[in-house]
Amino acid sequence: MSASGSTQRLLVVADATLRSHLRAALSFAEREVVDADSVAAARELAAGSRFHLALVDLDVAGAAALCEEFAANEAMPPILALARADDPALVALEASCRDVVEKPASSATLRIRVARALETLGVERELRESRNRLQRTQRFARLGHLEIDWTARHARLSEEARRILGMADDDAELPLDRLADVVAGDQRERWRTWLADVAGGATERPFEHGIVRPDRSERVVRLQVERAVDPLDGSIRLHAVVHDVTDRFRVEEELQYQNHHDELTGLANRRQLLEGLERAIEQSRRDGRVLAVLFLDLDRFQDVNETFGHDGGDRLLVAVSQRLRESVREQDAMARVASGRTPDSVARPGGDEFVIALAGLRDRRNAGAVAERVLDALARPFTFEGREISLTACAGIATSPDDAKDGLALLQNAETALFQAKRRGCASYAFYDPSLDRLAHERLEGQSALRRAIERRELEVWYQPRVEIAGERIVGMEALVRWRDPDRGIVLPAQFIPLAEQSGLIVQLGGFVLREACMQARQWRDAGFTDLRVAVNLSAEQFRDPALPGFIERVTSEAGLRPDGLELELTESALMRDVERALELLERLKRKGFHLSIDDFGTGYSSLAYLKRLPIDCLKIDASFVRDVTTDAGNGAIAAAILSMAHSLDLDVVAEGVETREQLEFLRRHGCEQVQGYLFSAPVPAAAATALLQKQVVEPMAPAPPPMAPARS
Repeated sequence: MSASGSTQRLLVVADATLRSHLRAALSFAEREVVDADSVAAARELAAGSRFHLALVDLDVAGAAALCEEFAANEAMPPILALARADDPALVALEASCRDVVEKPASSATLRIRVARALETLGVERELRESRNRLQRTQRFARLGHLEIDWTARHARLSEEARRILGMADDDAELPLDRLADVVAGDQRERWRTWLADVAGGATERPFEHGIVRPDRSERVVRLQVERAVDPLDGSIRLHAVVHDVTDRFRVEEELQYQNHHDELTGLANRRQLLEGLERAIEQSRRDGRVLAVLFLDLDRFQDVNETFGHDGGDRLLVAVSQRLRESVREQDAMARVASGRTPDSVARPGGDEFVIALAGLRDRRNAGAVAERVLDALARPFTFEGREISLTACAGIATSPDDAKDGLALLQNAETALFQAKRRGCASYAFYDPSLDRLAHERLEGQSALRRAIERRELEVWYQPRVEIAGERIVGMEALVRWRDPDRGIVLPAQFIPLAEQSGLIVQLGGFVLREACMQARQWRDAGFTDLRVAVNLSAEQFRDPALPGFIERVTSEAGLRPDGLELELTESALMRDVERALELLERLKRKGFHLSIDDFGTGYSSLAYLKRLPIDCLKIDASFVRDVTTDAGNGAIAAAILSMAHSLDLDVVAEGVETREQLEFLRRHGCEQVQGYLFSAPVPAAAATALLQKQVVEPMAPAPPPMAPARS
């Protein structure tokens, strides 16, 4: 059944005379009057078509029963009854009828009463639809409402709030203590204290906590509460919005885990290791004990990769990590720190390197004993693909406080000792010896060479296209630095950026890239590529410089480039070091018209909580998440979640490291706007980038196959 949204349809049930009178009184444009000369005819008409209102003469046989039937069925139209003042059935039917018009009624009276009834029905329908839309929105957003009478210690829950908390419909109203029972046990007292603070006016900050629903399922919710005081009796009411943030919480947990753990082995990665070392050094200092770091490297592991392939090598690395865990006794592991969290004592910085942190030692000789036990454990054959494989390893040992006072220096010195051990042969270990710190000299030499390269203008800026997925056309370029060494050829950033950061040359290098990129961007715009935007990475050291905004404005002005032609990329880690300062600096740049983006998104932590505060335009999903989106459900879910979150904040998304058509199609399905990677082009010199742009004017860009071993940009 259907009814036109613009035409008002009236069903008239009356004798012939009254039907004629009603038709004359009520018929006009955009209103249709349909006659029924009997109750049976009215039922048939109403069953086959929608009517906005039924006018029923109670003198028609069976009219009273028809009114009751229609009132009990939501699909039937509301009743406007026409009755004599002395009709005995009128009192019994008042509850079933929308309105009653006394007979005889003038045409003017009929028009007014019908118009009033239709208007009231329209308002009710709009309210009902609005309420349904609100409920659907709340279900979609997982938002519910609580109203807490603090004085009476009583709570009223909306339908969606009950669904989020796993409560039955009977729990729409319940004592406050019953509501507290849902809060996870270890957080219940904090919840009560927070709620009391809100009721007392001390705070209205939101509160996130776990809940355990009656079916024992666990969720995470966020409560945002406003306090209201009744001016008459002083009673306190708390109006709260409860938001199910479990999915966001799990994504953050997964990002946190991946940011601090090695993807292959599940061991701590370099970042987690360094954070744990700083805490453990402080703990050892307070305890008057020795902290030791063992830096291990497997001997001739390349032979394993050549024999079994990289997949086989990866499986063997997992087996090695398990054996290392087993070989480090509890008393050898890194000490429990003040935060109450025990850092992982075994870590994998990368490749076939592993690190073991040992806390609470009496002296450095204990570390040597552990190193011997670990190397012996690794020397036991591994059973792999039906064969026994023997591995050996070397280890370098550095201790705190003797060898270093901070985690990074301790790790670097242990790595220096590792090279000393390797010179002795397989299955050896060595303690750090400052007099043989060859690596330190090599780093100094590398920094000097980089400084000379900057002076001799051996650095070049290359460009990698950013491609719009919808039309597969170039819409931007990312500026990437390369070192053209006269002896070594092209040197990639991974080989000299760390040197630049350690020596402080990164600011000078970053300024060079910015100037070159701005001049090239102006040339491209002058050549007709007016919508092209060039992206430049800002290092954490540049970002810490308070003069940075002025420097960027001066460089773009000298190049004759409008601010909207430049995109500034910053990493999450740089932004999160000082969020308030980052916010101030970004807002200044945004006001000037620069485009802002977060690079390598997903590799940092806690940025989700601050993302909506930052005046950014774009997120770049880190290549580590894109690489396995079609083969790893976890990476796929994280990439999809980042895309969904970014779009909800009205941000564009660029996916880095796209190398296959399968990755591209996954990103296309999930609404990603732009991609960057070897599927379309590796980073190329400015002239080659210009050729790509010029070719695109003539024909669509054709994706290039990725190189056999693509170098990271």
